[in-house]
This record gives sequence, C-alpha cells and structure tokens, in this order.
Amino acid sequence: MTRAEKAEKYFYEGYACSQAVALAFVDLTNISFEDMSKLSLPLGGGLARLRQTCGAISGMAMIVGLLFSDSAPSEENKLAIYERVRVLTDKFIIDKFIICIFICSNKFIVTTERI
Repeated sequence: MTRAEKAEKYFYEGYACSQAVALAFVDLTNISFEDMSKLSLPLGGGLARLRQTCGAISGMAMIVGLLFSDSAPSEENKLAIYERVRVLTDKFIIDKFIICIFICSNKFIVTTERI
C-alpha cells in the first residue's frame, strides 16, 4: 500500500486530513502512532475546522519538519525546510488553492460533512 493509499484509508476511517497524512508517514519518525494522531489532530479541517490552510498540507509540513529539520536553530536549515514544504505544496495545490474552505467547496471534494 502506498503512503497516499494509507492516508486515504485513515481519512475514510475517520481521522482528520492532517492526521491521515501524518499517520501515513509515522513509521519514518520516532513518534508513536497514538502520539502522532494526537499531535496532528488540531491541524485538521484547515486548523481546528477554521477552514484555513489545508490540514493535509499541515500534516505534510509536520512530517517534513520531523524528518529533515535540525533541532538547533539554523537559518540555512530553516530556509531548506521552507523550500521543501513549498515544493511539496506546489504539487498539492487544487485549482490554485491550499485553503481548506476553497478546496472543500470545489467539485473535487465529494463530501465536506467532516470538514
């Protein structure tokens, strides 16, 4: 099963979009499934259902930070992480949007009940 398929599976099991993405990569981190689920939950629904930045993007950004960031402050590392997140976000954009309310009102989304 691909990570995308895992994320989709978790989403349809009832996990928030942010959780679904983060949990699809949890095996690459030193964080337990349970803790990753808790940590990523508030980012769902565009940050606590405020319908702002897409929770799937927020979950992705969390994973990028966990996998590639240095723990000590470094401008070089910060810029590298920001660039990596921007590149991945550009691949995700749906009809020029990364804002939940616009994505979920789009024809590509079948249901918005949980969002």
